[in-house]
Amino acid sequence: MSLPTEDAAINALAKHLDEPASDEQVIEAAKAGRALVADKLTAAEQAKIPDSVGTLAVVEAGAAVYYRRTARNGITTFGGAEVIPMRIAKDPLSTVYPIIAPYTAPGFA
Repeated sequence: MSLPTEDAAINALAKHLDEPASDEQVIEAAKAGRALVADKLTAAEQAKIPDSVGTLAVVEAGAAVYYRRTARNGITTFGGAEVIPMRIAKDPLSTVYPIIAPYTAPGFA
């Protein structure tokens, strides 16, 4: 049990984004997402996280990093025919904290 390998993180993020795993933006976002999550966890905490939860946390962080590239002034758009503007979080780990909280020491924020 732990965080996904770098290659597994890239493949999981590419699948989540529906982009090719060879896309340089996907690769860099996956690496950044993995590093951000790893920096928030001790080695013991990483060892307690189930593989599926670790992958989800890394994908969430990687997706946040990936979408920042198109977010001018913190606002990005989603949708096909109908454009839906959305504000993205300033902290790319904002959706990750609740995912990893059960596996971290008390007082984690």
